[in-house]
Amino acid sequence: MRKVVGRLFVTAAVAGMASVAQADEPARPDFPVVVPQEAPAPAAAPACCEQPAPAVNWTFGMSTSFVYDFNSPDTDAAPPGPVFGNNGMYSNFEQDESFNIDLVQLGLSGERGKLSYGAKLDYGDLARLAGDSADGDIALQEALIAYDFDSVVATAGRFGTPVGYELLEPWGNPNISRSWTWIAQPINHDGLKLNSSFDIVDVGVGVVNRFTVADQDILMNDADDEKGVFRLDGYYRFSR
Repeated sequence: MRKVVGRLFVTAAVAGMASVAQADEPARPDFPVVVPQEAPAPAAAPACCEQPAPAVNWTFGMSTSFVYDFNSPDTDAAPPGPVFGNNGMYSNFEQDESFNIDLVQLGLSGERGKLSYGAKLDYGDLARLAGDSADGDIALQEALIAYDFDSVVATAGRFGTPVGYELLEPWGNPNISRSWTWIAQPINHDGLKLNSSFDIVDVGVGVVNRFTVADQDILMNDADDEKGVFRLDGYYRFSR
């Protein structure tokens, strides 16, 4: 009888110690615990790629026409010589009773900081008025670079004239036909010009080779070695 009681006492003591030990351990969940982690900071872009390269702006223009003149003008003095008949006011500057490719123009422009550039390449009947090449149907109308010195903008190369009311591009004019002043104004110049703006006033001065680029000889850009000078004064008036 004593042996049985002794065994029961020992068993109960061991069981009690196991219960205490189990109670002291922290509870363990049945599912895995995911500890959130901070996302790594994005890598810094290299210095060369912080700003994309400036895009080039492309432009395209095209003008076609059919001309019929009820006055039947005298076209004996036809281009490229002096124009005294009504053909000097046609959209294509040539003849009536014809379908015409007046002008097809491809242009580009852009800038990098204070430096800007631009060019226009022409094809068609009006191209010979803007170029000095042997092929009258293709002409380089403009090819220029400009630099902004903050208060003054300097432009060098071949640029459009500031003289006159009408443009070579038919789509840039308010009327389909030309005026008589059209045959007496320049189109573009080879040279250097300076422009500046003060509030609503624009001023400028330029030094160029000839009256217009089309007057230049194919092999001599300035045959007489004389320079032309122009001055530009203008202002803007705003209406309320």
